[in-house]
Amino acid sequence: MTRRASEEPTPQEANATALLIEEQDMMARRAYDLRTRGTSWWDIAEDLHISEANAKALVATRISAAAALVSDHTKSQLLAMEVARLDAIQEAHWDNALLDPRSAELMLKVIAQRAKLLGLESATETITQQTVVVAGTSEEYVAALRLVVGQTPAPVGTNGHKELPG
Repeated sequence: MTRRASEEPTPQEANATALLIEEQDMMARRAYDLRTRGTSWWDIAEDLHISEANAKALVATRISAAAALVSDHTKSQLLAMEVARLDAIQEAHWDNALLDPRSAELMLKVIAQRAKLLGLESATETITQQTVVVAGTSEEYVAALRLVVGQTPAPVGTNGHKELPG
């Protein structure tokens, strides 16, 4: 006999559903804990006997649930705390970074994480440097530089001096 969707589940069905939800929550906690310790997605998947995609989904679900409970003020406090932690790690290993490849790699990871946390990795502004070579008089040089920076130069006459209008 099949039951309609509007009917309430039997006690056994309700119990089975509750156990599944509890098991899913425990797996999400375990996956999250492992990931916060730096465990790779592959190792998390192996530990929980699931795919890497499912491990990522569990962690993402756990993070989303936690983020929903955090206010904007608390988020800024947490961000400041995480940046301070990164600063402490960097300070402890900075002197060794030039001599020890592992310390250097750690420094690069710390710097990248800080940039990610602070939104610096998605900066769209790029700084460019141009070299301009201009032959001619001082006025021609100034006019060429103005063209480079987007300003309209004053017209230069045949004698090398600015032409006056009219």
